[in-house]
Amino acid sequence: RTEAHWGTYLLAEAAVEQAAKSKTDPRFAPWRGEGRLGVLVIGGMEIADLVDDTRIQIHDRDNGRGGRRAGQGRLLRMRIGSDARRDPIWAEWPMIMHRALPIGARIKRATVIRRRRDCRRWDWRVQILVDLSASPARRPVPEDGAVALNLGWAQVDGGIRAGYVIGSDGDEREVLVSRSILERLSKADSIRSVRDRELDRMRAQLSAWLVDHPFSTPTSDGQPASLADRAEHMHAWRSPSRFAALASTWKRQRYDGDAEGYDLLESWRYRDEHLQRYEAGLVRGAQLDRREGYRRLAAQLSQRYRMLIVDDTDLRALQRSPAPESERTEIDAAKLAQRRAAGSELRMALVNAFGAPRVVKLSAANVTSTCHSCGSIERWDRAAHGRKHVCSACGVTWDQDANACLNLLREHRRTKADTETARTTEASAASRESRWARKKREKRERLALNLSNPSG
Repeated sequence: RTEAHWGTYLLAEAAVEQAAKSKTDPRFAPWRGEGRLGVLVIGGMEIADLVDDTRIQIHDRDNGRGGRRAGQGRLLRMRIGSDARRDPIWAEWPMIMHRALPIGARIKRATVIRRRRDCRRWDWRVQILVDLSASPARRPVPEDGAVALNLGWAQVDGGIRAGYVIGSDGDEREVLVSRSILERLSKADSIRSVRDRELDRMRAQLSAWLVDHPFSTPTSDGQPASLADRAEHMHAWRSPSRFAALASTWKRQRYDGDAEGYDLLESWRYRDEHLQRYEAGLVRGAQLDRREGYRRLAAQLSQRYRMLIVDDTDLRALQRSPAPESERTEIDAAKLAQRRAAGSELRMALVNAFGAPRVVKLSAANVTSTCHSCGSIERWDRAAHGRKHVCSACGVTWDQDANACLNLLREHRRTKADTETARTTEASAASRESRWARKKREKRERLALNLSNPSG
C-alpha cells in the first residue's frame, strides 16, 4: 500500500469541493471499482520530455495489430507514489493513442479514468490537458462576433432538438439528436424492460423453489457466510448484481439436491449478462456519437465567433420530481426527451471550446416568452400550439428557441454597450481635474516659479 500521490489527492479534493457547491445533503456512495489517478505538472512539460520524466511517460509499443490502429500502440506510465528512497512507483497501461499531441504544446495534467462498461468489462481512458499558447497548432481567436445558445428537448422531424444557436451575423441552426441515436437509446430501454421482467420471473420461481428446498451449506469449505444468510432478504432484492453475486457464491458452495435451483439462477445470470452487455453497448455507442456531434459543433462555433452567450438555467431542477404538496405536474415524456437531448453536455461542450473568458452567462427569466421584436411578454399553451407563436402585440411570428437566442444576443449587446459607456464615463471622470486639485496644482506652480526667480 502507498498513500495517494498528490496529483491524485488534488483530484479527490476538487471532487469534494464540487460536491460541497451542490448544496445537497451527502449520501453514501459505495465504491464499485471506478476511480481516477492523476498527475499535475507544475509549469508544464514539453512533449519531448515524456520519454524520461519522473511523473508521466509515454513510450512506443508494438501492439501487433494492423488496420486503422497500426502504429498507435503506446505504453503509458504514471507515477502513483514514492518508495522509501523517494524513487517513483509506477503504474503502467498499454494505450492506443488515437491522435498525436499537438506540436509545441506543454503538458499540464494527465488523468487516467476507469469506468464500468458492462457487468464484466471496464473502460480505461487517459485525458491529457495541454497548453497551446505557444503552439503553432493553436487556432486564432476571432476578433468579434457572438453566438447565443438556447437549450431545448422538443420532438421535431429528424429527432430531438437539443438546442438552437444564432450568431450575431444572422446564421442560425438547430442542434439535433438524430433518430439513429434515439433508436439505439430506445432499444436499450426495451432491453432493460426485458431484463426487469426476467428478473421478476426468476425471483418468484427461485423463492418458490427455496420453500421446499432450503439452502444447505457444506461445513467443509469454511465459508464465513452461508447461502441462507446471504439470501435472507432475497424477496426484496431489485438489483441484478445481487443475484449475480449469489450465483457466484452458490457456485463455490454446491450441495446435494441443489441442481434445479442452481440451474434456474445460473441460466438467468447467463442470459442477463448477455442482455446487459448488449444494452451497455447500445447506450455507450449512442452517447459517444452524441458527444462527438456536440464537440464538432462547438469547435466550429468557437472558430467563427469570439463570445458565447448562454443562460443560467439549472437543468438538474427540471429532472427532480415535484414534492407531494407541489402543484407542478410531472410529464415523463418531457423528462425522457430532456435526458436524451443531454442539454448539459451540449452546453459544456460549447463552454469548453470557447473557454471561460469568452463565455457570458445571462439570466433565463422570461428569455423564451419575451418577444424579441417589441418586448411583450407572451403566454401561450405550448402543448397545444407548439413552439411557433404569433406575438399578440406586434404580430411577428417566431420560434420560441430562436426568439430566446435573439433575446440573449440583444441583452448581450445592451450589457456590452452599458459596460463601454461606464468605462468611458470613468475615464472621463478620471481625466477631469477637480477644483481643489486645480488650486493645489496652481499653488505648486507659483511656488516653483518664485523659487526659480527670487528677484521677481
